[in-house]
Amino acid sequence: MKKYILAAIGIIFIAYGKVAIASEEKPIICNECVTFQDFHGVAQTLQNGNYIVVNLETRQARKFEVSSVGIGTSKTVIQQPLPAYVLEALDTYNDWKVYFDEVNNGQNPNIPSNQSNNLYLPFSLPDANGCTNAPDFPFKAACDRHDQCYNEGGGLSKCNKAFLDDMLATTEQITSNLSSSLFQKAILNHLFSSQARAYYTAVRSFGKEFYCNVNPNRPICLFDDVNDGIFNDPEGSGGTLYGGTSELYQPIGSTQFEYTVITCELWKFPDGSGGFYELMLNCE
Repeated sequence: MKKYILAAIGIIFIAYGKVAIASEEKPIICNECVTFQDFHGVAQTLQNGNYIVVNLETRQARKFEVSSVGIGTSKTVIQQPLPAYVLEALDTYNDWKVYFDEVNNGQNPNIPSNQSNNLYLPFSLPDANGCTNAPDFPFKAACDRHDQCYNEGGGLSKCNKAFLDDMLATTEQITSNLSSSLFQKAILNHLFSSQARAYYTAVRSFGKEFYCNVNPNRPICLFDDVNDGIFNDPEGSGGTLYGGTSELYQPIGSTQFEYTVITCELWKFPDGSGGFYELMLNCE
């Protein structure tokens, strides 16, 4: 089954739910669409309206008008001329895609000079060093606040999740403040959101070392068997939270009276054989 995304200003519908959108052509992202029949088939699944169905990977786009008369009648899907702004928006998307691809390949590229002045960016914190081992743009303010959360001893998984939320909020601010078409706002939101998740994946994979450098006495830094909340969205893995929270007692000294209390959520996950295994997650 082909997957496609109905997008509006700052919204990817499959991920976040439907909202009302303007009368302009509604963008549909279908990176699996190749042939005309693929694009047309997607349009046939949509309600009445005008749509731009686009494959961002191949930069192909088609505009369709979808209409029907009465309840239960067949739909009419007619291809329309593609508006000029679509090609301009795809050029802008490509400029940023090249930039982020270079970032993800470990380079420190120049910001597209013809694009950066059009973006609204949140204020960053004074005396902060931005994104460690990664270009600051466009998430410097979020990186600053993430560093601040680590430095203030917030829970590792909570700081990382707040970082993702902060970057996604930045993406919303950037795209919603663009003076451009709904189509361009939607595809740039899709791209910047993907980059936010790439930064989030990086801190989940490598952030613990930095966290423990400033919080050496946190349980997660003292004991290797304390889960750091890497499954901060465990429902997506088929997990179920049950039993509330549990407390672990870990010795920290030479006698049985010296210990620290670690509070964890108790989760269970299917083991693939009809049973379950348990994990303590999001320990603090």
